[in-house]
Amino acid sequence: MPTSLTFDQHLAGLERAAGRLAYHGAHSAPDAPVPTCPGWTQDELLVHQSVIHRWAEANLRGRRDGGPGEDDVRAAPDRIAYFLEGYRALAATLVQADPELEAAVFLNDAPPPRHFWARRQCHETTIHSVDALAADRGRVPAAEDCAIDRQFAVDGIDELLTGFVTRSATRIHPGSGRTIAVVPSDSDRAWVLRSEDKLVTTPLTSSAPAVSDADTTFSGTAAQLYLGLWNRGDEIVETGDPRVLDLWRDTEHVTWS
Repeated sequence: MPTSLTFDQHLAGLERAAGRLAYHGAHSAPDAPVPTCPGWTQDELLVHQSVIHRWAEANLRGRRDGGPGEDDVRAAPDRIAYFLEGYRALAATLVQADPELEAAVFLNDAPPPRHFWARRQCHETTIHSVDALAADRGRVPAAEDCAIDRQFAVDGIDELLTGFVTRSATRIHPGSGRTIAVVPSDSDRAWVLRSEDKLVTTPLTSSAPAVSDADTTFSGTAAQLYLGLWNRGDEIVETGDPRVLDLWRDTEHVTWS
């Protein structure tokens, strides 16, 4: 489904995540490694998110230049202030935008453009705020460390499974027709992914026969699944084929290009 949350809920989630990212960015060394993004430092994380917020804001305004690049961010004397400036500009543009705005979107099963960008940047910033927390603490955080609301996590799972992973060829038993059920223990929502050339996702309720009949099941709380499916946690419980979760972690990555 396009989304289970309102525009205002996504805007509030974006604000919350931006504040957390800034807090953890300010309370750790710029060269602190990010355990959830191997090879990144806290500073590189801030640079990346600063670019993404400005890129999203440029899309909402119909600008084709994409906004400032990484070199522009690195030239800023105060990285945290520059990050927050970009977040505030994005939030203001979202609030001011016409609900019927026409703008580019890039996910399947997406809500209308204004809401799409609020939702996408809300979850983008939330996941990277978890990265900032990981760098601050020097370890991969547990879901309970991240204070992610159940309803919000369910929406993030839905965006990932219906919007992102259905776009490109899968390397998880491609063409086999094998199925994966994703089943939060604290929600009546569930998703069944079928491996064809691409993953085909069907949103269901947890009591649907296709859920119990799946070849593999990923379970945990909504927050554990949200973080684990984004490769930011290791609390997913796998039943059925024991190789699928490792395949997911190795092959299902969303990268910036």
